[in-house]
Amino acid sequence: MRFTLSTHPSIHPSNYSHIIAFVIFSIIRIPSSFLIHSITQSCQLVVYTYKAN
Repeated sequence: MRFTLSTHPSIHPSNYSHIIAFVIFSIIRIPSSFLIHSITQSCQLVVYTYKAN
């Protein structure tokens, strides 16, 4: 019984933290990837303008 509970994640009070962490991670991951993309784009722009000068 304990083995099936550990292998099959059910809605259990011990698993609420994992579910909440996964939801928060999935919510944060999308804006953070967009933010990282914009930061890398701006860094490339700065490097390009620095090399042009």
